[in-house]
Amino acid sequence: GQTRSIAVKLVLQRLETDIHAGSWLDIATGAGFVQTQVSKNTSPTFHAGLDFSLAMLRSHIEPYGERVLGTCEKLPFRKDAFTVVSNFFSLSDYPEIQSAFSEGCRTLNPGGLICHVDYAAGDEYWELRQKLHGQKMGVKTIIGNLYLRTLDEILDAFPEYMWKTEQTIIQYKVPKRYFKSTFDLPDELLRKFLFSEF
Repeated sequence: GQTRSIAVKLVLQRLETDIHAGSWLDIATGAGFVQTQVSKNTSPTFHAGLDFSLAMLRSHIEPYGERVLGTCEKLPFRKDAFTVVSNFFSLSDYPEIQSAFSEGCRTLNPGGLICHVDYAAGDEYWELRQKLHGQKMGVKTIIGNLYLRTLDEILDAFPEYMWKTEQTIIQYKVPKRYFKSTFDLPDELLRKFLFSEF
């Protein structure tokens, strides 16, 4: 939640598009955290959250915006449908992401904005999880976010006709006490996430 809150706040501060008169698609929206944060700060005319998990869509923390069942590789929306297309912290679960970015670009209207935020290579917490991937810790199995990428790898995955407006690594140190982890952690971890805007 803390990392996601920081990322959403950053995106909202950076948006040059007048989102109050636009439409927003949040890909892999999960329980609707991003939609809820956006609704507290802006009021797009239409806001959709897409996820491939019906259980996650049913667990939306607030009934804000539309909830749509589907995948990022084949978005169930027409061309030029959205002013903003966002993805927060989910594509590091995918071994291949070119199709997700191509579909996001297809549904973006002229002059719109794609915001991609994800954990980056060098994030100490997720790299520890990678090493422990598949291991049982009590009743839980360690999984998730195996495909940490660099800025260049994200840039290479975007269609050539999209131009980059901003791309940076954001990093900060987080004390161990902020983590509810099932495995041992150092006293402080370096968190790294990448921010890309096209």
